[in-house]
Amino acid sequence: ASYNFDDIIGVSAPFKKTIELAKRIAIETSPVLISGEVGIGKEVFAQAIHNASTRNENGFVKISLQSLPKNEIDCELFGFEEGVFPGIKRVAQPGKFELAHGGSLYLDEVDNLPLELQDKLLSAIRKGVITRVRGNKSIKVDVRVFASSSKDLRNLIQEGKFRLDLFYILTNNPLIIPPLRERRHDVPLFIKHYLQVKAREQGKSEPALPKKIIRILARYEWPQNVRELSKFIDFVVSVDGN
Repeated sequence: ASYNFDDIIGVSAPFKKTIELAKRIAIETSPVLISGEVGIGKEVFAQAIHNASTRNENGFVKISLQSLPKNEIDCELFGFEEGVFPGIKRVAQPGKFELAHGGSLYLDEVDNLPLELQDKLLSAIRKGVITRVRGNKSIKVDVRVFASSSKDLRNLIQEGKFRLDLFYILTNNPLIIPPLRERRHDVPLFIKHYLQVKAREQGKSEPALPKKIIRILARYEWPQNVRELSKFIDFVVSVDGN
């Protein structure tokens, strides 16, 4: 985990409240659900909370549930014993829970977790014990779980796609990050930051954007939020601001 609260950009009133809440959550020990739109920086907050917690000397382990095939999530989370994959000789491997022992585990886009594995995750959080796939040994794990979602999990609960009891345990510490369109005063700060970063990455001089252009960019909706703004500034620097 490389991000700290000092690295988080934003001065708007709703965002300051989010940061204050995140700092209070950092001293807690229960799971955290970080909600917000795509590209808003949910993992940045998870890392900052981890680094401000008593677990900061131990690992911050991430698993992206959106990018994994559903049949591999079980093995990635909980590990597996030899013989799991027919025809393929693979030695037993620990999962992300074991690797995060003593630290934090970040479940990116937890809404993609198959329903049949949600009970297993709930049990791991409650009991602090996991069992590898095809294993029969209980393994104790001391892990603080961070989960993120860009979807409203309550809608998934109504559709029968997400467990209510898992939702409740994850929302012991709920954190909602407001989108950029609700933080327009923060857009110029991000522009300044990414102009410096992208110019350094590309080995170019930092272009100067007219204040009129910055005001126009601040009024834009930014549907992909900070991720979209970063890519746009990357393009601006590549064409020397023209």
